[in-house]
Amino acid sequence: MGEYVEREFFDTLITGDCILGVDASNDVLAEFEESEIATLRRRFRDLSAIVVEHTSEECLRTILHHAVRGLDGVVDDNFGNLFEFSEY
Repeated sequence: MGEYVEREFFDTLITGDCILGVDASNDVLAEFEESEIATLRRRFRDLSAIVVEHTSEECLRTILHHAVRGLDGVVDDNFGNLFEFSEY
């Protein structure tokens, strides 16, 4: 879907005019409270997290529309909101 460049901290995905930073290390889970993790683990047995830094909401939606198709999960918008993958 574009050019993917592995880097030391955040990898970079470039597609069209969109440039996204990607961290698939699961390190972001340390920022969640145990109760939040427990809730997510009850729903998603194999819990993993990917951080995506984006240049615009439109870029994020474009990428997620393709990347999460057919998968079950949620997107945390970093403002306390969780959105179902199906909303993308």
